[in-house]
Amino acid sequence: MRSLYLLTVIVLFATFANAQSTQALQIFEKAVYASKNGDHRSALEGFRSTLSIIERETASDTFFAKVHYDIGVSHYHLRDLGGATEHFAKALSHAKQKYSRAQYALGLTLLEANDLENAEQHLRNAVVLDNRNAGAWYDLSRVYYAANEGAKAKRALARALKLGAVVRVSEPAGASSVATLTAYE
Repeated sequence: MRSLYLLTVIVLFATFANAQSTQALQIFEKAVYASKNGDHRSALEGFRSTLSIIERETASDTFFAKVHYDIGVSHYHLRDLGGATEHFAKALSHAKQKYSRAQYALGLTLLEANDLENAEQHLRNAVVLDNRNAGAWYDLSRVYYAANEGAKAKRALARALKLGAVVRVSEPAGASSVATLTAYE
């Protein structure tokens, strides 16, 4: 009888834990859908709810990194660069710095905040992790240009163009950045 009771408790616990995971995934997917449709406030709320759920259970670092990345992207679109920076950094922490998209997003956010030294570091990390990222090369060229490092800017821009980056001459401030951070995970 005792073993039957223990088995029932284990099954109920596993079912409840799985329901929470399913709930977190459902909320996460709805948040991704909202973000893809431009509703970044609802997306942010959904990603925060997902984070609240997975903090109570044992989610993988990979999923924590994805959620923090998406929270950062939502903050970015809402023009909260401080919030974006915080969550991109948390995504990188969960991914042990090996998350190219988060490196790129953090570098881009820091570039827009005019923190050129740290922007360069993260954009360089992004191209080390993914040297075919035309956007990261392009934004790295912007960092070098802003820092009056013409030769480095020219090399980074040449690499970006070789990889297919599209550069608009009359691009409004931040336009390329917004376009590159539309990809939620």
